[in-house]
Amino acid sequence: IYVSGHPLFEYKDILEKYITFTSVDFSSDYTQMYDGQRVVIGGIISEISIKYTKNNKVMAFVSIEDLDGIIEVILFPDSYSKYSDVIFEDSVVLISGRASVSEDQATKVICESVTEYDDIINKNRTLWLKISKESELTPNNIIDILKKRKGKTPVIIYDEKKKQKLTLTSSNYISVDDSFMSELKNILGEKSVVLKG
Repeated sequence: IYVSGHPLFEYKDILEKYITFTSVDFSSDYTQMYDGQRVVIGGIISEISIKYTKNNKVMAFVSIEDLDGIIEVILFPDSYSKYSDVIFEDSVVLISGRASVSEDQATKVICESVTEYDDIINKNRTLWLKISKESELTPNNIIDILKKRKGKTPVIIYDEKKKQKLTLTSSNYISVDDSFMSELKNILGEKSVVLKG
């Protein structure tokens, strides 16, 4: 029970654009799913149970909590080794995979991929930065500032003085948050920092 409302509420609108099923769809009374059906679910990781296979490889059983309930997800060794760095409690994720449906057990998801919430919201966004005519800054100055915030959001710099647009390579993509946006606005000016997408 959450005293201040469910922590997923602030993520709800973004997650709903991508998910194909919720925990309601997985309840045994309701489900119309078939074994092997492709699914995309989203929510908060509420519990992780690590297991070892006969070959001593690591796998995990993960509980994903959405606004309606809990969905059990299985990460076999290949998936777990690939996504273990983003599988931790209280992380908000999208999980793509296949439904595992059997008569005597609750329907589960066999995980194929995990996407962190930050990656979801940055998926279709680009940061535009303008260096005004009056500024003494150069694109290289800006790139040096961006280096401390490596991430997955593309960046385009427009140099007003030279009327040149510079699209940065993926090695200069950044992680965007409110504090860094404020920092960039202090350096370049309020209207010179725009997140589009």
